[in-house]
Amino acid sequence: MDYAGAKIAYSSGVAPDDLVARLHVIAVTEQLEVVVCQSAEGWRFLPGGTREPGESLRELARRELLEEAGAVLEGPVIQFSAHRVASEREHPYRPHLPHPLAYWAYAVGPVRVACPPVNPPTARPWPRC
Repeated sequence: MDYAGAKIAYSSGVAPDDLVARLHVIAVTEQLEVVVCQSAEGWRFLPGGTREPGESLRELARRELLEEAGAVLEGPVIQFSAHRVASEREHPYRPHLPHPLAYWAYAVGPVRVACPPVNPPTARPWPRC
């Protein structure tokens, strides 16, 4: 599949940690509910996003879950699949991200919904926990 100036292919299994640029989490509550977010357009999606410089996958999951869903990670994040992304662009999306080969990873993890989303001020005006 071609998307975002890249050739993308689904891959089962764990992606190499140093090549993961994005992570989305199937966040499961103690009541076995899956937490999803809603975009401004009304779409539903799994919480997650782009890795920040020096951020571990666990830190990425924790930050995105809190920002987008007000959910606190309560246990391990277990990666299970990814999209392999071979960029055709000259430069990476952000300078610290792997390029031209990267992965958009998917994981599952236990959460507790603690508050409304705490997106940065530039996103939505939600109150902090």
